[in-house]
Amino acid sequence: MRVLIIGAGAIGQAFGYHFQQGGAQVAFLVKPKYADEARAGFTVYPMNRPAKERLTPVAFTGFDVETDLDEAAAKSWDLIAFCMSTVALMSGDWFERLSKATGATPLLLTQPGESTAEFIRQRTSPERCAWVMLAIMSFQSPLPGEHDLGPGVAFWYPPASGPAVAGPKPIVDPIVKCLAAGGMPVRRVENVQRELAYNSPILDGFVLALEIAGFSFDRLRREPELLKLAHRAMKERWAFAKAAYGGPTPFALVFIRPLTLRLMMRALAFITPFNVEKFFDFHYRKVAAQTLPSLTSQIEGARAHDTPHEALSELERRLRLARGSIE
Repeated sequence: MRVLIIGAGAIGQAFGYHFQQGGAQVAFLVKPKYADEARAGFTVYPMNRPAKERLTPVAFTGFDVETDLDEAAAKSWDLIAFCMSTVALMSGDWFERLSKATGATPLLLTQPGESTAEFIRQRTSPERCAWVMLAIMSFQSPLPGEHDLGPGVAFWYPPASGPAVAGPKPIVDPIVKCLAAGGMPVRRVENVQRELAYNSPILDGFVLALEIAGFSFDRLRREPELLKLAHRAMKERWAFAKAAYGGPTPFALVFIRPLTLRLMMRALAFITPFNVEKFFDFHYRKVAAQTLPSLTSQIEGARAHDTPHEALSELERRLRLARGSIE
């Protein structure tokens, strides 16, 4: 399998590493200013290794580097993986140019939100698309103030979790087989958008409340009303998911309560092999440009399906206030 990965950040390097470990020939498409750095190879830290190996860097080399979109599109690929932010994916006309130039080449998209799905549907055939719901913590190391890891990219999959892939079976099966052979705990699902609609509210609601609390676990634990607000927002998201996708609400969600969220913070600090509080602070400040548009989209979706959105709207108001967007 010849895989072109667009985006060599934390997610792109994680996927590239697992594809290569699974036997694929990997190439990265990067901006010219990053070409020399990419050609020198990357350093990665797969954090699901045994504890005594986690801090040992792994040299990730042996891949090709492309810098010109049109030249890369003219080559033969078995898969093109898009590993960048939703904002970057939807900016300009480059995706449309690439999708037209590469014919029916399968596409793997790591931005499975409904707005992105609609954007893609308007520009290429859904029959060539596979979608990934990411279940990975991946970051540029070391985190601010941390010194255990050297410079590189670290990535970790929470227990009993891993990326979920959906799409046409002839496209998805080789992807899942290769990534699984490369050590990624990947699984196949029927509908990533449905999976995302039911599963993402927990993390999304928690992260929104955490940002309002200044990315402080201790402060969030001491603000029970904020945790209750986050929980009500999660329930509103699940109501939307049921209206939009049907089917029963997953049984495990019955156990999500404000107390569960408090316990989750303690459990995360215990099981995560890095400072998870600093990870949330670092990562979600970096992707802050996506947070508010995503939340606004969720509220609009709830309105369109006539489901409750009062808690989501209040979270949006408080988030804007925390960021100084409103008085």
